[in-house]
Amino acid sequence: MKRLNVPVGHSVTLADLEEADDDNSESSTEDEHNGEVETGIEFIQNFKEGDWVKVKFSYDKGIKVYIGKVTEKLDTGKDKYNGTFLRQSNKCSDILVFPDVPDVYNFSSSDVLAVLKPPTVQRGCYAFKPYPLTT
Repeated sequence: MKRLNVPVGHSVTLADLEEADDDNSESSTEDEHNGEVETGIEFIQNFKEGDWVKVKFSYDKGIKVYIGKVTEKLDTGKDKYNGTFLRQSNKCSDILVFPDVPDVYNFSSSDVLAVLKPPTVQRGCYAFKPYPLTT
Protein backbone atom coordinates (compact mmCIF):
# COMPACT_ATOMS: atom_id res chain seq x y z
CA MET A 1 0.00 0.00 0.00
CA LYS A 2 1.38 3.42 -0.98
CA ARG A 3 1.39 6.21 1.60
CA LEU A 4 0.04 9.53 0.33
CA ASN A 5 2.10 12.63 0.95
CA VAL A 6 -0.69 14.99 2.11
CA PRO A 7 -0.06 17.56 4.86
CA VAL A 8 -2.05 17.20 8.08
CA GLY A 9 -5.32 19.10 7.93
CA HIS A 10 -5.52 19.11 4.12
CA SER A 11 -7.94 17.10 2.02
CA VAL A 12 -6.82 14.40 -0.36
CA THR A 13 -7.31 15.53 -3.95
CA LEU A 14 -7.65 13.58 -7.15
CA ALA A 15 -4.13 14.66 -8.14
CA ASP A 16 -2.75 13.10 -4.92
CA LEU A 17 -4.45 9.81 -5.75
CA GLU A 18 -3.23 9.88 -9.36
CA GLU A 19 0.36 10.47 -8.19
CA ALA A 20 0.06 7.49 -5.87
CA ASP A 21 -1.29 5.35 -8.73
CA ASP A 22 1.64 6.36 -10.96
CA ASP A 23 4.14 5.50 -8.22
CA ASN A 24 2.53 2.18 -7.42
CA SER A 25 1.09 0.62 -10.56
CA GLU A 26 0.32 -2.70 -8.86
CA SER A 27 -3.34 -3.28 -8.15
CA SER A 28 -4.42 -3.61 -4.52
CA THR A 29 -6.37 -6.60 -3.34
CA GLU A 30 -8.17 -7.31 -0.11
CA ASP A 31 -5.39 -9.75 0.90
CA GLU A 32 -2.77 -6.99 0.63
CA HIS A 33 -4.71 -4.96 3.20
CA ASN A 34 -5.10 -7.80 5.70
CA GLY A 35 -8.85 -8.11 5.23
CA GLU A 36 -9.58 -4.38 5.22
CA VAL A 37 -12.54 -3.17 3.18
CA GLU A 38 -11.94 -0.39 0.65
CA THR A 39 -14.47 2.42 0.41
CA GLY A 40 -13.31 5.31 -1.71
CA ILE A 41 -9.91 6.33 -0.38
CA GLU A 42 -10.31 5.02 3.16
CA PHE A 43 -9.63 1.53 4.41
CA ILE A 44 -11.82 0.25 7.21
CA GLN A 45 -10.02 -2.07 9.55
CA ASN A 46 -11.82 -4.49 11.78
CA PHE A 47 -13.27 -2.34 14.52
CA LYS A 48 -14.01 -3.26 18.10
CA GLU A 49 -15.98 -2.13 21.12
CA GLY A 50 -15.18 1.45 22.03
CA ASP A 51 -14.27 2.56 18.49
CA TRP A 52 -15.93 5.60 16.92
CA VAL A 53 -17.54 4.89 13.55
CA LYS A 54 -19.34 6.73 10.76
CA VAL A 55 -22.41 4.63 9.88
CA LYS A 56 -25.00 4.92 7.11
CA PHE A 57 -28.65 4.08 7.78
CA SER A 58 -31.15 3.53 4.98
CA TYR A 59 -34.63 5.00 5.42
CA ASP A 60 -37.72 5.25 3.23
CA LYS A 61 -36.65 8.72 2.08
CA GLY A 62 -32.94 7.99 1.56
CA ILE A 63 -29.76 7.47 3.49
CA LYS A 64 -28.60 9.28 6.63
CA VAL A 65 -25.13 9.20 8.13
CA TYR A 66 -24.48 9.24 11.88
CA ILE A 67 -21.44 9.14 14.15
CA GLY A 68 -21.48 6.66 16.98
CA LYS A 69 -19.50 4.58 19.40
CA VAL A 70 -19.51 0.78 19.12
CA THR A 71 -20.83 -0.58 22.42
CA GLU A 72 -20.80 -4.31 21.70
CA LYS A 73 -20.55 -7.03 19.08
CA LEU A 74 -23.80 -8.97 18.97
CA ASP A 75 -23.86 -12.75 19.14
CA THR A 76 -27.05 -12.95 17.04
CA GLY A 77 -25.36 -12.61 13.68
CA LYS A 78 -22.14 -12.32 11.83
CA ASP A 79 -20.76 -8.77 11.75
CA LYS A 80 -23.64 -7.29 13.75
CA TYR A 81 -22.89 -4.54 16.26
CA ASN A 82 -24.69 -2.33 18.75
CA GLY A 83 -23.82 1.34 19.05
CA THR A 84 -24.89 4.58 20.66
CA PHE A 85 -25.07 7.57 18.33
CA LEU A 86 -24.45 11.30 18.56
CA ARG A 87 -26.53 14.19 17.22
CA GLN A 88 -25.50 17.61 16.02
CA SER A 89 -25.49 20.24 18.74
CA ASN A 90 -28.09 23.02 18.61
CA LYS A 91 -25.45 25.53 19.68
CA CYS A 92 -22.63 24.79 17.24
CA SER A 93 -22.71 23.12 13.82
CA ASP A 94 -19.40 21.24 14.16
CA ILE A 95 -20.03 19.82 17.65
CA LEU A 96 -21.83 16.55 18.35
CA VAL A 97 -23.59 15.55 21.58
CA PHE A 98 -25.36 12.52 22.97
CA PRO A 99 -29.12 13.20 23.09
CA ASP A 100 -31.04 13.12 26.39
CA VAL A 101 -32.71 9.88 25.31
CA PRO A 102 -29.91 7.60 24.03
CA ASP A 103 -29.96 6.67 20.33
CA VAL A 104 -28.99 3.01 20.46
CA TYR A 105 -29.15 1.02 17.23
CA ASN A 106 -27.91 -2.23 15.74
CA PHE A 107 -25.90 -2.10 12.52
CA SER A 108 -23.79 -4.39 10.38
CA SER A 109 -20.16 -3.92 9.44
CA SER A 110 -21.21 -3.30 5.82
CA ASP A 111 -22.98 -0.10 6.97
CA VAL A 112 -19.76 1.36 8.42
CA LEU A 113 -18.29 4.05 6.16
CA ALA A 114 -15.21 4.85 8.28
CA VAL A 115 -13.53 4.23 11.59
CA LEU A 116 -12.77 7.59 13.20
CA LYS A 117 -10.07 8.82 15.51
CA PRO A 118 -11.37 9.47 19.04
CA PRO A 119 -12.89 12.95 19.47
CA THR A 120 -11.89 15.64 21.89
CA VAL A 121 -14.46 15.87 24.66
CA GLN A 122 -15.26 18.95 26.68
CA ARG A 123 -18.33 19.22 28.91
CA GLY A 124 -20.24 16.54 27.03
CA CYS A 125 -19.47 18.02 23.60
CA TYR A 126 -17.62 15.86 21.10
CA ALA A 127 -15.43 17.44 18.42
CA PHE A 128 -13.94 15.37 15.60
CA LYS A 129 -11.09 16.71 13.45
CA PRO A 130 -11.79 16.83 10.58
CA TYR A 131 -15.54 17.09 10.99
CA PRO A 132 -16.83 13.73 9.66
CA LEU A 133 -20.33 14.72 8.50
CA THR A 134 -19.25 17.22 5.84
CA THR A 135 -17.99 14.54 3.44
